[in-house]
Amino acid sequence: MQKRSFCKVKRLKDTLKLTGLCCVMLGMLQGCLIPLAGLPFLGDSNQRFVMGHLGSRTKVKLKTIAFSAAHDANRNSATHVHLILLYDPHMIAEFINMSSAKYFQDNYYKQLQRDHRSTMHVYAYQFPPGARKGPIRVQTDGSPVAGFIIADYNTPGKHSIRIGEERHMIVMLDKDDWHVMPNEGEN
Repeated sequence: MQKRSFCKVKRLKDTLKLTGLCCVMLGMLQGCLIPLAGLPFLGDSNQRFVMGHLGSRTKVKLKTIAFSAAHDANRNSATHVHLILLYDPHMIAEFINMSSAKYFQDNYYKQLQRDHRSTMHVYAYQFPPGARKGPIRVQTDGSPVAGFIIADYNTPGKHSIRIGEERHMIVMLDKDDWHVMPNEGEN
């Protein structure tokens, strides 16, 4: 009798494993489950968290953005920063893996703007070391499906993030890299 119980339990476990695997596969096909590796993050290298990843249905809700450049920001060089709002979900994949070097190389961003006039809006800023600006009100045309911030840094790295549901944020430009923080002082 004990052998029959064991067989039933084993079949039940196998059924549950198969059901779980099917649910995971279905979720991946529907875009609900995306592995976290390679997604854009906010924060320093020790404390990173995902912002509006590709599998989410999160719309950009950004209302204001502020900037603060350290006195030695970008190794004592002016920093170009672009806030990019996308209105076509098919464009997200192109920006997810794009580095700032590729984006700013040979003014590639200008070609992107020409090719996607109605589905992409770029806010371009430039900050010398020590500069502070904002909060700046972000005007949107409708509801952007994704947003990215890309900074032109003189150091190796991606220097690009995807923004999520934050309504108010501060971009902190540091010596070798940059990061974004929520601006909790804004309403």
